[in-house]
Amino acid sequence: IQNGVNEFIKSSKLDDLFAKYATEMGEAVIDDDFGYGSTDTGNVSHVVPTIHPHIKIGSRNLVGHTHRFREAAASTHGDQALIRGAKILSLMGLELLTNQALFDEIIEQHQFIKGHKK
Repeated sequence: IQNGVNEFIKSSKLDDLFAKYATEMGEAVIDDDFGYGSTDTGNVSHVVPTIHPHIKIGSRNLVGHTHRFREAAASTHGDQALIRGAKILSLMGLELLTNQALFDEIIEQHQFIKGHKK
């Protein structure tokens, strides 16, 4: 018996917070419904607000789990992207720890969306 995989619940408020810091770090923010592939992140998103952003390490058509992706991830550009991503997530965490109103808004949005997904 295998575990089920739930659809991903987007958190636009978390997406906006990510976009804010990504822009500050020089990342181009593209808002599209890029496929999430096969991931259990959907299951997590049914419990807590979740994001699934991508930091560009190659061309737009670069596909994960390929030799080209491995080479891009192991490159200096890939290392720099990893550091930018970690900084973005750290700044998001700091803001959520210090901005109770925003934290509450994100939780409320998540509960509202979950209530309408049933």
